Amino acid sequence: MSNDFRPFLTILAAVIMVGILSLFPWSDLTGRYFKDYNLLADLNPSAVVDSQSDDIIDPALMEAMSQQDNGQLAQNQGTENAPEGEEPDGHQVEESSQSMVNTTLPPLGEGYVGESKASTVNGTVVFEDYTSNGTGLDHFISALDRRDYQPVRIAFIGDSYIEGDIFTQDVRALLQTQFGGQGSGYLALQSDLTGFRRSVRQSGGQGWTSHDIRHKSDIRPLSGQFFTANGQTSASYNGTKQVANARCWGTSIFLFSSPEDAVISYNTGGDWIDYPVTGSDQVQCLRVDAPTEAFSLKTNSANMTGYGVWLGDWNGIQVDCMSLRGNSGLTHKNLDPVLAGQMRKFIDYDMIVVEYGINALESSRTDFSFYGNQMATIVQRIRQCYPMADIVLMGIGDRGQKVGTEVQSMPSAKHMIEAQRQAAQKSQCVFWDTREAMGGENAIVSWRSRNLVNGDFIHLNHKGGTALAKLFVDALNHGVTGETPQEGL
Repeated sequence: MSNDFRPFLTILAAVIMVGILSLFPWSDLTGRYFKDYNLLADLNPSAVVDSQSDDIIDPALMEAMSQQDNGQLAQNQGTENAPEGEEPDGHQVEESSQSMVNTTLPPLGEGYVGESKASTVNGTVVFEDYTSNGTGLDHFISALDRRDYQPVRIAFIGDSYIEGDIFTQDVRALLQTQFGGQGSGYLALQSDLTGFRRSVRQSGGQGWTSHDIRHKSDIRPLSGQFFTANGQTSASYNGTKQVANARCWGTSIFLFSSPEDAVISYNTGGDWIDYPVTGSDQVQCLRVDAPTEAFSLKTNSANMTGYGVWLGDWNGIQVDCMSLRGNSGLTHKNLDPVLAGQMRKFIDYDMIVVEYGINALESSRTDFSFYGNQMATIVQRIRQCYPMADIVLMGIGDRGQKVGTEVQSMPSAKHMIEAQRQAAQKSQCVFWDTREAMGGENAIVSWRSRNLVNGDFIHLNHKGGTALAKLFVDALNHGVTGETPQEGL
């Protein structure tokens, strides 16, 4: 054989090998650790390639979907009343003066079964209020009346769609400009996104070990995260000019529990100040009321649990971004009412926005009722833990998949949204159709062409977060005032 043909044969053999490997269902074989791929997708117009994210797949979601596919997951799983004094998973609820008055989950309503459409006013997709008497935003509206002397608090809990304060930083900026308030809200004690988030400059984080509620734990806060100290710990936060109202703030809060006596030192730009801690199993609060552009803390404790830092103000609106990459939200049905009751003494919420579902999407699935039922139970649990908070369930944003050489909306997206809408109906909360607000079918293609989403055709970039935040705030203002919003995007 001539040496001239050897490079050609080597390349041909490599292409054939890669082509054969592309036929294997790597996602299924490796538990979704590796993604499926198709070498000939661009040459085959009928080939469908799912636009995958880099999210870590939630083990609770994988288990639930497996049970559903095997017929083991009942449609109404988790919707029955838990025996008084117990959680739905059977664990005994500890009696506490700070826990809920009633720890029994109310029964879910029947809800509307069938397809329904988003509500639109003057081109803007507005909130759908599925409470029995149309009072889905009453707590929030009442809180706005007190905003001159007490902060209105909103928490967004979600996945990588809002990771790094994408979208929520602009919701915060818009609402604080409208209603007052400063600061970037909730912050983790240790973060891998210190260079990505624009609303705060975070450094340190040494000595803190991060945990989240997807892994077996008895500590289950609303944020989904908590942090344990390993001796010498530190965390530092500085304001930024990149986002409106984020440069300075008036109140710095650190929530923690320490069963042993300890000393926490904090700094707001001057000398370090020691804060003595008396050992207790209850949640405790270090609060510093002083205008500042920086906040740092450190401790030598090796037996302390930190729940996070809140940088805000004594009035106006505070917006917290609590995201966990790859989280489906399912483990939030096990939030701890006792822990929530203790944390509510210091940080309570007037609205909680639930943003999940993008990680539960599968291109070939048309029935997401199992997920919708789980979400309805999650809403109930959140309401049980935070009874003064209105609940807003966000539908998923549009998500793309490659069909041949083109990208189109994933056909299963509309089925997930309907399951989410029915979850809102069953649990009687407010629903916002995010995908329809973006433009509906194939909106993801348009948003990508305007550089509003990343190349994965899933996640918002900062520019897209700003655009979606405007739509959300328009919908919120319509729900609060009833006034007709201006023409949307």
